[in-house]
Amino acid sequence: MLVTVGNFFFHYRNFLFPFALLFLAGVALAQHNTVPAANARFLLIVAGAGLAQIGATACLLAAMRGRSFSVATAFSKTEAVQTAAFGLALLG
Repeated sequence: MLVTVGNFFFHYRNFLFPFALLFLAGVALAQHNTVPAANARFLLIVAGAGLAQIGATACLLAAMRGRSFSVATAFSKTEAVQTAAFGLALLG
């Protein structure tokens, strides 16, 4: 599994990340704005969200490993709704 994860991050960093930066620059140019600077609060929220994503993925894999496919499927299918609800609750 580590080889697969390592390959994914390698390809993400080298192939998809530049497109994300181009998209950000394109949106900023289209709206005649600049990209806002990242302050400490923003970086703290991003770090917390990254850790939460890692924890949620670990829980999902643990549920799948325990043969609870119905629970794992329910969590994976409602991920967008859960993200919106927690984002609204935590960030306002």
